Amino acid sequence: MTGKPQFKTQQFLEAIYNSGGIIITIAQRVGCSWYTAKNYIERRPKIAEAYRNECERVLDLAESTVLKAIRDGDVSTAKWYLTTKGKDRGYSEKHLLEHEGRMEVDQRGTLVTVTPEQALRLLQNPRAKQLAQELQTIALGQGSADGDR
Repeated sequence: MTGKPQFKTQQFLEAIYNSGGIIITIAQRVGCSWYTAKNYIERRPKIAEAYRNECERVLDLAESTVLKAIRDGDVSTAKWYLTTKGKDRGYSEKHLLEHEGRMEVDQRGTLVTVTPEQALRLLQNPRAKQLAQELQTIALGQGSADGDR
């Protein structure tokens, strides 16, 4: 014998019920450490399934609460729901810009032409956001990002 306490699957199944999927709650109910509870959840299929079901139950409860708030006329909840679940219908705080062909930018009388391939390479550059901000600063007549005017 190893001297380590052995816990029964049934103990975990009972502890998981109505735990909200919170591992420390499960551990306290069983009488073990957080790490032991996590280990049992990860390594025992029956316990893992019960844990997943409990987590899904909490998600269902949360979704029901959101839907109730929407039915009760909570506009901010409705807007949040639309931006997370209604993206396919055009509800989003982010805007996707699709472009085919060439793009021309007029910067103080200087015309810059960028092909789609060049634009894609620019967007893949890890410094793209910083570079875009620098270009915007220059275009607005505020000098370069280095402080030049």
